[in-house]
Amino acid sequence: MAVTIELMGVKATIQDLMWSCKDEEVLTFLKRILTPPGGADPNPDLIAAQHAIKNLGGEIVDEGPPTKFDPDVIY
Repeated sequence: MAVTIELMGVKATIQDLMWSCKDEEVLTFLKRILTPPGGADPNPDLIAAQHAIKNLGGEIVDEGPPTKFDPDVIY
């Protein structure tokens, strides 16, 4: 599920753990700090976006639709 953040006045979107952004410098920063999720994370894009804003500043401006949780999985 796509998640959009805004940092340094620039919007960037992550979907399927791939960042997209019109600003190449911001895109480079985002790609460098992207770490693969571990375990059975139901929304790895949201976790990656949260990690980005924690480390680079900014805010989440669109989380996309609510995450669906599998009741049979321990997260």
